[in-house]
Amino acid sequence: MNHIKKRLPRFALVFLYAAIGICWIMFSDNVLLYASKDIEHLSMYQSYKGWGFIAVTTVLLYFLLLWHEKKIYHTLESQLQTEKKFDMLYEEAPNPYQALDEDGHILLINQKWLDLLGYDKHEVIGKWFGDMITPKDLIHFKENFTKFKKNGTIQGVQYNMKHKNGTTVPILLHGQIAYNATHQILQTHCSLEDISDRRRVAHLNKVLKLIRDINQSIVRIKNRDELLQESCNILLSSDLYNYAWIEMTQTHPVKLYHASNREQIFEKFQNKIAKGWRPPCVESLKQESGTYIQIKDTHTSCSTCPLKGDALRQERAYTLELNHSASHYGYLTVSSSSLFDPEELALLEEVAGDIAYGIFNIETERILKENEERYRFAIEGASDGLWDWNLLNNKVYFSP
Repeated sequence: MNHIKKRLPRFALVFLYAAIGICWIMFSDNVLLYASKDIEHLSMYQSYKGWGFIAVTTVLLYFLLLWHEKKIYHTLESQLQTEKKFDMLYEEAPNPYQALDEDGHILLINQKWLDLLGYDKHEVIGKWFGDMITPKDLIHFKENFTKFKKNGTIQGVQYNMKHKNGTTVPILLHGQIAYNATHQILQTHCSLEDISDRRRVAHLNKVLKLIRDINQSIVRIKNRDELLQESCNILLSSDLYNYAWIEMTQTHPVKLYHASNREQIFEKFQNKIAKGWRPPCVESLKQESGTYIQIKDTHTSCSTCPLKGDALRQERAYTLELNHSASHYGYLTVSSSSLFDPEELALLEEVAGDIAYGIFNIETERILKENEERYRFAIEGASDGLWDWNLLNNKVYFSP
């Protein structure tokens, strides 16, 4: 309906010009015949009439063009002001902003978008948005972009975007589509919400839950092997880590406890350890002379380890010593596809400390129980009396 209204002035001008021309032709000749019957005079007046028509239409056309130029100028000026306001709006938007074309290529971004992901503007303009997210989110994006174009709006879709430094940034995407007069897609307007802090808090809460569950296991379980296996199971159950394993170096031979979805690979790992091979993470920790070490890329740093990540999926590992009360029991190692947060590392140190404390308690109870057995056997086996030690005067005497 709007485009019909816009055409009405054009039709009115055409109709007005046609009406003036018709009236001029129909009535001007009658006026001339009324003014004179002389053929020479009529011929001269006809020429004047033609020149007059040209003069009138020229003046009318001039003012029409002048009015049209002013209208075009004001329209362009209005569009320029609108574009400036739009540029100011998206540049000063509180969140990162991007505009995509109908195929998903990046048309516009603001400075907050560049600050969030670390790129320069020329590096991303024209790129397909699917190239800016992690491969595991690609199918998710294609499905949602089709729905987005169909519905015209989308709210709160989560993606993991690639930062220039190689890390990932979790975002929520909210979008609206702009259409032209014929309802064809001009571009999308999308706002990105960085949810790194929100996800980080949720991640740390999961680690805290691991600590609580492991502490409950320490109170409940009195068998060392069962406790260590249960600790690995708890670490894997959180979906935070790809695998978890504990190596008890205090025992001979070395014992290994693990939880993973890679049973065949862990079997190779265990066989290598049984033959005397030492995991690179443990060896690196020994060389560092610390209580923990972080391996940022197991594919390159642990090339001889069956558990190393592949070249396409970067995997990280964190190895900690299990120490308590001057006793060293072994090592705990967990693996993750994402970077370990500093607070997460501190919490994992607590996990290692709690597991070591659980081992210490079990070992202490075992030793006390063995000593009690020896003492009871000594008492029950004494036929004539007992040797006793007076701690006050430091004398040994025999009690019949």
